[in-house]
Amino acid sequence: MEPTPTSDSPISIFGQTSWSFYLDFDPGEQRTVEFELVTSDSGTFQLSFDVCNTYQDCSRNLLTVNVARSAE
Repeated sequence: MEPTPTSDSPISIFGQTSWSFYLDFDPGEQRTVEFELVTSDSGTFQLSFDVCNTYQDCSRNLLTVNVARSAE
């Protein structure tokens, strides 16, 4: 995962896992965060990415990932 999450990450609760980064952004600045996801089963998964400020005003981005069964 890039960038490296903060030391209090990840937090897992209610079947969800959250990572915190605590990065400062200037208005209009863009950052890239890369994840490598591994699943133990095929299916459709929905991932939400929340970006929040220090006041917990958040913007949510949803991503749907379809994992096909292996050809074994």
